[in-house]
Amino acid sequence: MAWLVDPVEIGRLLEASGFDLDPAPIPARAGDGGVSGRIVRDDRVVTIAIDAGGMARTTVTTRREGAARTIHTTTGLRLKSVATDAHEETAAGRLRSVTDLEAMIAIAIGASDDLS
Repeated sequence: MAWLVDPVEIGRLLEASGFDLDPAPIPARAGDGGVSGRIVRDDRVVTIAIDAGGMARTTVTTRREGAARTIHTTTGLRLKSVATDAHEETAAGRLRSVTDLEAMIAIAIGASDDLS
C-alpha cells in the first residue's frame, strides 16, 4: 500500500508545529509503519499518530485541578507522589491530504473542546 500522504512531509509538518516526533524512524518503504508526535501545551498533552493508509488519531489529555501530593519515605528514600485527575479525548479519521493534517493539528493544539 502506498502512503496517502508523504510520511516525510507529515513529520516535517508535525515538527514545524512544535511536536516531538516518535523516535522510530520514518518508514522508508510504502505501507510500513506510521508517524507519530507529541506536544505539551500548558495543562494538555496532545498526541497525533498517522498510518500509511491515512488513518489519523489525535488524543488530547487535559489535567484537572485538585492534584493530591503525598510524600513517602521508605528505607531512607524520599518519594513524592502526585495524584491528578485527567480528561482524555480522542478523535480519529482518514486524511486525504496535508491540508487535512494541518486542520487536525490546529484543532488538537487549540481548545480540546474543538474535538467534540
